[in-house]
Amino acid sequence: MVADTSWDTRFVRRQFYPAVVGVVGCAVARAPTLLTSIKVPGLGISLAINAGYVLDFGPLVLFLLAAVALLWDPNAAGTARKQFAEAAHGRRLLLIASVLVVMVAAIFLTLQFFLLQAPPGGCDSFNRLRYLYDIGLPAFQPEYCIGSAADMQNAMPWLLYPPALESWLQIAACLGTLSLSIRQLKTWGAF
Repeated sequence: MVADTSWDTRFVRRQFYPAVVGVVGCAVARAPTLLTSIKVPGLGISLAINAGYVLDFGPLVLFLLAAVALLWDPNAAGTARKQFAEAAHGRRLLLIASVLVVMVAAIFLTLQFFLLQAPPGGCDSFNRLRYLYDIGLPAFQPEYCIGSAADMQNAMPWLLYPPALESWLQIAACLGTLSLSIRQLKTWGAF
């Protein structure tokens, strides 16, 4: 059996991968024991990546994947619009749904960054708005506020200094993903 490598199939796959990454990221954010490490294929290296990394870098990864999906198109925008218009109805719905999933995942992961991380011992009392305005807040290794094992807490990535910088970068990555996704839908002529 020969794999279908037509432009249409490659186009659909390129749009589908960010959606899969977004769904997996959302699942890991809410169920932190799903991901404790990743093995790099071919190199035999195991990386200790946990839900903290998903929260810290998830919106940025989705932004980069959305940018690749939009900008790495070998065809001009007019050709993409024509291909989208000529695609079967089910395939068009799949493409639109995949872009919407990426948008929802970016919003969800950004919100989870604020809701699920706090300074050690501050899950119940820490005012999350301080992430946005308190530039005097020191860098810290956050506590993951959904009960998790001590080894995961010890492997959480440190926030940038000041944490307000990382918070605003999270929001910028989310807004960038949303704008790229809307641009993608407009390029296709979906609305």
